[in-house]
Amino acid sequence: MDMQSLFDTYNQQYFGGRLPRYKVLHTDKYNGGRCERRKRTIYINPHTGDISLILLHEMAHAAVGYGHGKVWLDEIKRLVELGAPLQEELKLCAPETAITPKQILPEFFQAGLEAPDNWTWPEVRRYLGYMYGLTDKNGRAENSRCSLFLRKARREWLRGRALACPGS
Repeated sequence: MDMQSLFDTYNQQYFGGRLPRYKVLHTDKYNGGRCERRKRTIYINPHTGDISLILLHEMAHAAVGYGHGKVWLDEIKRLVELGAPLQEELKLCAPETAITPKQILPEFFQAGLEAPDNWTWPEVRRYLGYMYGLTDKNGRAENSRCSLFLRKARREWLRGRALACPGS
């Protein structure tokens, strides 16, 4: 079944057909998927996991908006109750197991301490930013909130670099 048909099936099965029509496109630009509500487009990277799970995750964003806060988590719980195979998603995104910005910032500090001298900020930003869903694969911030966070992350990276290479 192609992704567009899968969207239509899930829209009927889990959302009662209430979601507006979205285009569902393959891309390798994002890690997992991305929902752009204004454009009514969902992007899925088929190389990063189960397409059906990624699509359901993004459809939950289409239903309730951006972020993985309480409203989105409640939507995932609702989908699980209806039989959607998102139990692992629920465990990963539950507040007690979700990765927080406070847990991510030390990763940038460590990269400054331990990365080879020739690693530049754009390379670290692209690698760690993509890994944590803050950037696309080219290192561009996903949104303004991610951009603000990446400024803090850069300060942490510079702090780590300063300790690793004093006097340079």
